[in-house]
Amino acid sequence: MKLYIIGFIVVTVLFLTAVSGAANRVHVDVAKSGVVYDTLYVGGEYQLRYWIENDFILGGMCIVYEVWSDDGVTFKWMPQPDGLGAATKCVTIVPGSRMGDGSVFDMTGLLITEADVDMQGSDVIMFGGVAMMVGLPIGPLEHMVSWHISPTGPWVPGMVGMLCIDTIFVPPSIAQNIFSSGGGDVIRPEFDGTLCWPVKLICGNPNGDNDVNVGDAVFMINYIFRGGPAPDPWQLGDANCDGAIDVGDVVFLIAAAFRYGPQPECCE
Repeated sequence: MKLYIIGFIVVTVLFLTAVSGAANRVHVDVAKSGVVYDTLYVGGEYQLRYWIENDFILGGMCIVYEVWSDDGVTFKWMPQPDGLGAATKCVTIVPGSRMGDGSVFDMTGLLITEADVDMQGSDVIMFGGVAMMVGLPIGPLEHMVSWHISPTGPWVPGMVGMLCIDTIFVPPSIAQNIFSSGGGDVIRPEFDGTLCWPVKLICGNPNGDNDVNVGDAVFMINYIFRGGPAPDPWQLGDANCDGAIDVGDVVFLIAAAFRYGPQPECCE
């Protein structure tokens, strides 16, 4: 699956590099609840986080990322209460960051264009905005923007797929450039190669927190007896591998959480 994430932000001059220690750079990682992960798990909700370090006032840039999998990893966009984008609501500006303090963007003027966002084939998201008078202040490496995603596959027990991102050029005119406020210099930032994360399945983890614990039993109790949200996908709730989601899975998860029963295994 491929998708193109295109971000526009507003500038005076910036040279971005992925080389560690640079004064002006962009950093990208994937995190859940503030914790950076080097392996992603099906059903977990993650942030694709975009960081900026700059020693110049920023006026405008165009950042283009390609996100894809060559081996069957799929995902869905995760809408947020304060999310941007008409279709997905999955893009957020980090509150309290230099970009999210209200002095950089008129949030009502942000431009989000989404094309074919059906999580099949290529999805395209264009994120843009017009800077207000002060621009983005000088500051250290800081998390500014997030795209919220959740892996939904692969489903083969024991399979490990890969989800990757890299910078790209989208012809004829959408390049990854940094523009001076006067429309003069154009700098094309470098990104230090493709980044990939392994994606795999944790069985018996219906709440998607990347661990089998009592929270999963509580999630199942809420689903079975109180009409709470269902495991998504449903296989995450089939802890005892009997092909059904019922109280037997709750009992299994409680035993596993307190270490007096076996741990869930992925069902064949």
